[in-house]
Amino acid sequence: MKRRTFLWSTVAAGGSIGIGPLVAARTATDQVVAVAQSLGNADTRAVGRVYLTDVPGENDRDRLVALIAADLATPSAVAGAKDVEEQLLRRVRSDYDEGRTVDVSGWILSRTEARFYGLTVHVAPDSKGEAP
Repeated sequence: MKRRTFLWSTVAAGGSIGIGPLVAARTATDQVVAVAQSLGNADTRAVGRVYLTDVPGENDRDRLVALIAADLATPSAVAGAKDVEEQLLRRVRSDYDEGRTVDVSGWILSRTEARFYGLTVHVAPDSKGEAP
């Protein structure tokens, strides 16, 4: 299994279990943050930290949310977290198909995937349950 497949599959697996309660957010940008909060873990934050070090211009929560949401099919429409998760997965696949990738410490990741992992650094609680 490739590293990128492993990372995204661990995120996607977490989503199928923990995404249901995220119905309170109203916009796609709110949902992007909610999905990152729900799916972020020590692995995604570790990769995200490396990406943000390599691309310091994107080391900003609001910028990352805007960049990720702008790539969704309906960035300003009210969207459920599950819809946002599915759109993110489609965008990741599209990034690979179209060569929109970045090298993060030897790992070739889709740009959307790397940005999402970067966002988890800013919004996902750490292993002690503490928010950044």
